[in-house]
Amino acid sequence: MTATTETEAAAERAADSWDGELRILRELFRPGNRLQMAVIALLAAGSAAATLALPLVVAELVQQVQQGQGDSPGPPC
Repeated sequence: MTATTETEAAAERAADSWDGELRILRELFRPGNRLQMAVIALLAAGSAAATLALPLVVAELVQQVQQGQGDSPGPPC
């Protein structure tokens, strides 16, 4: 019976932890926090866009260097 009791205690601790995380989300989604959620969503979208834009910029740079457009005006090294 000790193993069952320990298992039940572990499950209860996990459920309490999950409830704590959900409590934070519930407070964020309260009707009075719409502006805060909009700012968070805007920042998340901006972060995702910047993360996706970086490989595109690097690909364009590599392409220009391969085509010789990225050469500096000075003598070659």
